[in-house]
Amino acid sequence: MQKFNFSKNEESKFLEITDFRDRVSDYFVAQLRHLLEEGTVHTENIVAELKYLENPQEQERTISKRQKKFSGGKLRGFWHTHFFNVDLSQQAINYLKILTKDGEFESIAKAAMEESDDPHVFAEVITDKLIGQKFQDFTDNKSWTGDWVIYAKHGGVNYYLMLCKHSLEGEDTDPIYYEMEEKCGVQFPFLFSD
Repeated sequence: MQKFNFSKNEESKFLEITDFRDRVSDYFVAQLRHLLEEGTVHTENIVAELKYLENPQEQERTISKRQKKFSGGKLRGFWHTHFFNVDLSQQAINYLKILTKDGEFESIAKAAMEESDDPHVFAEVITDKLIGQKFQDFTDNKSWTGDWVIYAKHGGVNYYLMLCKHSLEGEDTDPIYYEMEEKCGVQFPFLFSD
């Protein structure tokens, strides 16, 4: 694992967050640094999401789903956006949506069967429809889901708090809140007061 010896200013410039660094938690920056040093995530995809949130009129939206406010649990009132790392595990999560959505896989399979009764051709057609076409659809619709950037809105601006794995449907997200409060509450106490 490569270690970077950046000063705080050098780090902000390198990560391209200088213009809003005072609203990015130290925990968030530490997470970015860790991901950068590990080389497992394209930090520029994460920063692209932040830049879009900072300037939606001037920045093009990335290929990820739109930002959304949490509606339940301790995270109620906080916001999240997705960042898509384009790795196989995140692609798999998106393709699983097809398999779990009522009727979608069946519709794709039926369309593939209508194009050929030869098993080899069927395999090519269904692969193209399921993987190739859906990949393009997710990209065109900017609907890739990925892990989360969690942030808060306060005083007309965004405060970027932490990165975390996307929760599963029905999963308790309160532990995410408690981690965020512990790691970011001292720096931004006004975001955690009831």
